[in-house]
Amino acid sequence: MGTTVGNGTVDAHGESWEVEQLYVCNDSVLPTAVGINPMITVQSVAYCVANGIADSLSGKTT
Repeated sequence: MGTTVGNGTVDAHGESWEVEQLYVCNDSVLPTAVGINPMITVQSVAYCVANGIADSLSGKTT
């Protein structure tokens, strides 16, 4: 995840910079290896991205 296309493959909402409405919510959004089992971090990222998608589809704004 990054703030610009130059420093991340997806934005803060997990949406790809290159493909509109393509969301990534697995460990590939982490900038580097975390050195430990990232299971809870990945689950948290997926949860937040999924909530953002649901809000977007229902018309809610954050």
